[in-house]
Amino acid sequence: MNQPVVLITGGTTGIGLATARLFQERGYLVAAGCFGTAPEAPGILAIAADIRIPAQVDALIARTVGAFGTLDVLVNCASVTGTPALSPFLESPPDFLDTVIDTNLKGTILVSQAAARWMTAAKRPGCIIHVASVGAAAPQRNASVYCSTKAAQVMLASAMALELAPFGIRVNSVSPGDIRTDASADIEAEAVIPLGRRGRPEEIARAIWFLASGESAYMTGTNVTVDGGFLLV
Repeated sequence: MNQPVVLITGGTTGIGLATARLFQERGYLVAAGCFGTAPEAPGILAIAADIRIPAQVDALIARTVGAFGTLDVLVNCASVTGTPALSPFLESPPDFLDTVIDTNLKGTILVSQAAARWMTAAKRPGCIIHVASVGAAAPQRNASVYCSTKAAQVMLASAMALELAPFGIRVNSVSPGDIRTDASADIEAEAVIPLGRRGRPEEIARAIWFLASGESAYMTGTNVTVDGGFLLV
C-alpha cells in the first residue's frame, strides 16, 4: 500500500513543524512549505514558497506531487501571527494589511484551490485543514486585522466544505488558543486560561491529525477549538 502524503504550509516551525513530525511518525510522507530558504528537516521535504504568489503556490503543489506521486492532506498552517500580526486598528498601514491579509487569507485560498484542483482532477478524495485561532471568535486588542483573517479562515472552511463534498474532499479548521511557540514567546496569558497553562504545539498537531484521519470521516465544515478553556471566560 502506498504511503499517504501530507503538505503542510508553514511546516518547518511551531505548530506546523509539530504537525509534520506527528504525520511522519504515523506513516505519512511529508512536504513542508516554508517562506524563504528551505531549512534542513530530516525526512521532511521542505519547499520554499511564498503562498501569496500563485506561480509559487502551483510550484509547491507540483513539487509535492512530483516527489511523492500524490496528495492526500493539505494543512494550511502558514500565518502571520504573534507580535508581527499586532497593530492598532487606526494605525495599521496598507503594507501591514497586505502582509497579514495576503498571507493568512489569500494564501490559504490559493493553496487550497491548487490542492483541491489537483485532487479533483486526479479523482482522489482528500482532506484540507485550516489552522485558524480563537481570535476568530474572541476579539483581541490591537489584533483586529489578524482576528478578521482567522474568522475568515473558519468561514472559508465551511464554505469550501459545501462545494468540495461532492468530490470526497473534507474541509475543517482548528482554532488554537495560546500556544507556546517562538512566534508567541513574549506573550504570557496563563492567568486567563482555565487549565492554567499555555498549550503545546503537539497538542494542536494531534487535533489536526484527528481531522485528517478516518476517525473524523463524517466531519466536514467543522471548527475544532483547542484552547484550554480560554473561550469559556
